[in-house]
Amino acid sequence: TLATGPCVRVVPGDADVEPVLRFVLGNFRARKASGMSSMSSLAHTLELFTPAPPDRRPRGGSFDRGSQYAGPGRAAWGCLCEARKVMETAAQNYVKKREEIREKAEAERLKGELPDLGSLTVDGDGGGGTGAGGEGTKAGDDEKGGDGPDAPGGILPALPPPPAPAAKFASEEYGNERRWREAQCMYAGVLRAALTNDACSVLFRRDMAARMRLEYHLWCPIVEAFAPNPFAFGGKGNGNGDVDPARLLPGDVSRYPQQTTKEHVKMCRASRAAMQREVLGFVPTPDEVTSLVPAGARRKGGGASRRGGGGGTNLFDDLTSSMRRLHEEEYAVSDAVVRRREDVRRAIEGVVTASGDFPGGTKVAVFGSSANGFGSPSADLDLCLQIPASAGLTREDGVEAMTRLADKFERAGMTGVDTARLTARIPIVKFNVPHGDGDGRLLVECDLSLQNPLAVLNTALLRAYSSMSSDLRVLASIVKRWAKARDINCPSRHTLSSYGYVLMLISFLTTCEDTGDGFVSCPSGPPVGGAGGGGGGGEVPIPSRPVLPNLQWVDPSWAADPTGPYRVIPAKPASGHCTIDHPTEPGYTVNYYFHRTGGAGSGTGDGGARLREYCSLDRPGRPSPGTLLASFFRHYAHGFDYRR
Repeated sequence: TLATGPCVRVVPGDADVEPVLRFVLGNFRARKASGMSSMSSLAHTLELFTPAPPDRRPRGGSFDRGSQYAGPGRAAWGCLCEARKVMETAAQNYVKKREEIREKAEAERLKGELPDLGSLTVDGDGGGGTGAGGEGTKAGDDEKGGDGPDAPGGILPALPPPPAPAAKFASEEYGNERRWREAQCMYAGVLRAALTNDACSVLFRRDMAARMRLEYHLWCPIVEAFAPNPFAFGGKGNGNGDVDPARLLPGDVSRYPQQTTKEHVKMCRASRAAMQREVLGFVPTPDEVTSLVPAGARRKGGGASRRGGGGGTNLFDDLTSSMRRLHEEEYAVSDAVVRRREDVRRAIEGVVTASGDFPGGTKVAVFGSSANGFGSPSADLDLCLQIPASAGLTREDGVEAMTRLADKFERAGMTGVDTARLTARIPIVKFNVPHGDGDGRLLVECDLSLQNPLAVLNTALLRAYSSMSSDLRVLASIVKRWAKARDINCPSRHTLSSYGYVLMLISFLTTCEDTGDGFVSCPSGPPVGGAGGGGGGGEVPIPSRPVLPNLQWVDPSWAADPTGPYRVIPAKPASGHCTIDHPTEPGYTVNYYFHRTGGAGSGTGDGGARLREYCSLDRPGRPSPGTLLASFFRHYAHGFDYRR
């Protein structure tokens, strides 16, 4: 967003690799912490390792490149062995804690099934029998003398039952599972770095890499877990013998075969598939999106046909048609809705101006999904008061003014006025505005906040993206609908907001490479420091032909004539026209520069028409919305590195 800056990462030089690895190895062996930070350091070192070009062969002699990295190789192998020990210990602790929680939960369950001793009575003459005419005494009341004044009728009132422990055990179990999942993700990151960086082949022997590859075949990034170790029973599959549950978990490789074969790989994949069916209900495929299009459904030269010609069915064409139809039916915003929102905005601004509680020149601006082009017709109206900077209105004065404004909203006929969030970090008043007459009268839900400039600027940035391609709005609506159906779009429950999913989509489209054959080539990780490395400092290469240009880094001259290779600016302008002081973080300045796709200052002279033509997905060779949707999900499921 406009409120965040680039990350800085340090890449060790070729001569520094061995000292860095030995430093990490020392941290592993110190055992001063859980080992998670050491595994993270190891993963980053292996991922960034780049050997220097081979030295020139000495005249009259030979050069053994392997011996050059013998020291770093031993250090790397030592780190990997220590990482496995950390995982083995974590697996044992996880299993032990899980059993303890289950035992305590079972004990509490049995305790709850016992009768309430406080409600039991004993009849008789002080004996233990049940005689007729005997006076009842509460069991265990010897110290109170049986039937005293505190025990009328021989029965004391029962104590209230203790609170149900189910929530406590559920919380403990969740914490145990979360710690174990984090450990598995960290260890998988180490294996992934070692196996995907071809340069690491000089650090690990072939048999070492083969065993690591078997381990990695058990990993599922969607489940965030390793499948049970199929070699825990001596490599003969799941036998009937007893086995320590921790041996089924990652870290213990003592039962792994010394010489790996294709059969061993099949065993690992079968174990992973069984886990995926149990947890997910299906087996996800890591295959490339291109494999889902039959050869007969591709046009000449490869890629996806536009309307399914050529002797096969292209499922992405059908998916694209369904996506566009759904967006048109449920998410397209009509001109009538736009006019209604503007009517409501003007009505609210009229009340604000007439109130006299705010400085002259105060405006009401719409932000959020109602204004950025990614909302639906039923979206709430998010508004904010834009107060002139010269007014010098303090937060306290602003809250008092909004409190008085809430009363005037009610007098103006607005309903459901709620001031409960006036004490929030950004004060908000919630209310409904009636609009229309007769049967067509409806209530428009509104949230009015005080001085929220970054939200307005972010809205302008997203509106610029949504105006470049109608299919971007289609993609965003489908992704948001998917997140809502999966119930993972609520920040209060620790999931992303709809705004977050739109940012993910834009990040993907601005960093993936349009290959020109109807598909895209996805980056292996997120950009660091700009537009796919915008400014030249990122680790993900700048695409020569992105699906969408990154408006915060695109070169205005390229945007004016987007026919050659994609270009970015080396640095953002830092003038006072594109910077603003952060409203809640003192001393922090936000650079909100981005290329305007039309109007004054766009630099195109054609209102951004040529840039919109470049972003259109209807041109030959461009990926369809269905292809991009599948590529989006595959990228964030299998390609994106969440450790960064």
